[in-house]
Amino acid sequence: QKDAVEFLTATMNAFNIPASDSMKIMDVTTNLANKYAINANELAAGIQRSAFAAKAAGLSFEELAGLITAVSEATRMSGEHIGVALRTIMLNIRNEDSAKALADIGISVLDNERHYKSFMTILAELSVQWKDLSDVEQQNIMMKGAGIRRSNEFLALIEKFPLALKATAEAFTSEQSAIQAANKNMQSLQSQINVTKAKWDALFTNPKGDTEFYRALQDLVKTAQTLLDALSQSGSA
Repeated sequence: QKDAVEFLTATMNAFNIPASDSMKIMDVTTNLANKYAINANELAAGIQRSAFAAKAAGLSFEELAGLITAVSEATRMSGEHIGVALRTIMLNIRNEDSAKALADIGISVLDNERHYKSFMTILAELSVQWKDLSDVEQQNIMMKGAGIRRSNEFLALIEKFPLALKATAEAFTSEQSAIQAANKNMQSLQSQINVTKAKWDALFTNPKGDTEFYRALQDLVKTAQTLLDALSQSGSA
């Protein structure tokens, strides 16, 4: 629960999302976790580690979520690891050495004399050219923009950029996913409660011995576990 609150707070602060729109954050993480090979907790951890750098790099919350999802699909790395890697790459991509390496293949990091292009735009332009670049050019750009330690994540961003765009589109169209997931859990819980209540009623109005008693107790324990699972899932989404 504490981690979920910290995630929401960090994300809202970084992307200037008002509290009234906080459900959108949960909708996006829940929707992407349902459709891609990434856990909602891992996605949240990645966003939390890179949110402020992403905002500074011109990304929206949805674009950052899409990029983390794509890298996770490709590498199966933890969300925290991906978030730290993206933060490093986003900060490096605009530095003098990276800008020169990109300029050598015709890509400017500047939109005009006063503003940088967004990180998403730079990635889009680079991904289009990537396969046509020589090994030397690719290596030069990768080392300048990511360094040896973040080279795998950098390659995943480039090679899985179409997936990142798809996941970003999913993020922008996410609506009510968190509510639907919570409702599904609560419907299952209500069913368990109803069955258990009926068995307790039958137990006390028509006792049948210890066997029925212990069965009812077992059902009650299962119901309690269902409640804990539901609360855990809704709190970590």
